[in-house]
Amino acid sequence: MTSTKSLSVVRTVLRAAQCIALAVLLILLALPAHAQQAPATLSLDEAVRLAHRHNPLFRTIANDAATADWQVREAYGQLLPNVGVGGGLSYQLAGTERIGNFQDVARPAAYGSSYNLGATLQLSGATFFQVAQAKAMRGATDARISAAGYQLAADVTRQYLAAKRATDEVALREQQLQTANEALKLAQARVEAGDKP
Repeated sequence: MTSTKSLSVVRTVLRAAQCIALAVLLILLALPAHAQQAPATLSLDEAVRLAHRHNPLFRTIANDAATADWQVREAYGQLLPNVGVGGGLSYQLAGTERIGNFQDVARPAAYGSSYNLGATLQLSGATFFQVAQAKAMRGATDARISAAGYQLAADVTRQYLAAKRATDEVALREQQLQTANEALKLAQARVEAGDKP
């Protein structure tokens, strides 16, 4: 009776091991088909570089650099004088001119021209302050871009390591499945040989 009980316990253990091995195998088979294809290798540096190039939030912040550059140029432009150039031409036909009850006055044809050149320069403390302010805003923009770059690199690194950890977990589970299958085969061989636990 003891041997039938032992044999029953061994069979129950074998069935449980088979169920566990089957469950692990089904989980591994349930992974998406693209995960079974040969994955393209991507280094962490490449991932960060791609994120800097294609992340829309980072690109939005990085595009502020051009605006800040133009604001500095505009502030320096306020230090330049305003220059104006003008000119005019006139022509009067020959003829007789009558003014009210007065005698007619003969006038010859006349040409006329005028030219002007002007420059104004308005400098104040506010003008110089605008230059300093624009430079400070440019520095702040650079700092925001750097901070966003570091944050993006940290996020990509965190996600990259999580993906690596998941890949390692899959490899570990495959090893455990292989070990469980080998233990199952060994236990089945022992049962067939009549070995008692």
